[in-house]
Amino acid sequence: MEFFFKPKNIYSLRKRLGKVSKLLDRALATGRCFIFEDGGRHTTSAPPILAGLASDVCIHGHLNAGTAALECALEGLPTILIDREGAPYSKLYELPKDKVVFQDWPSAIDALMEHFNSSDGIPDFGDWSSIIDELDPFRDGMAANRMGNYLKLLIDGYDKGLERDEVMAKAAELYAEKWGSDKIVIS
Repeated sequence: MEFFFKPKNIYSLRKRLGKVSKLLDRALATGRCFIFEDGGRHTTSAPPILAGLASDVCIHGHLNAGTAALECALEGLPTILIDREGAPYSKLYELPKDKVVFQDWPSAIDALMEHFNSSDGIPDFGDWSSIIDELDPFRDGMAANRMGNYLKLLIDGYDKGLERDEVMAKAAELYAEKWGSDKIVIS
């Protein structure tokens, strides 16, 4: 078994790990552990999907920010979530408990061990198919483009001196014209 780690912030990893950092060094020395260490200004420069594609299971350590997990799940990679902070009202809690969402590391590790030690694994382990279309109804890899265009519509509205509500309504209208009114959620 090999392990790939893609920390969000490589620069503070060793400090955050404290004494456990020595265990990490031992694991790295075996050649069966790899850390994506190249960093940008504030974060590790490797995209989450790069680590995900090298892995059998992706593990995301937070429910309050699940974008890296979503990126892997959209590629059909088994992806589990650890809700360390306790975010029970997250949309992600609609995913199967103890198959995708775990409340702590020990229960996730136990499930991982069971999954890998059984001949067929745990059925539907890390499977997001129950909500993936709600999270990205397009499934075309163009989400960043759509978000960027939408943000530009907002900025253009403010640059024209429009009021907040008018900016929001116009951006939603133009987005709906291009991508479909069924993709607009108003709350």
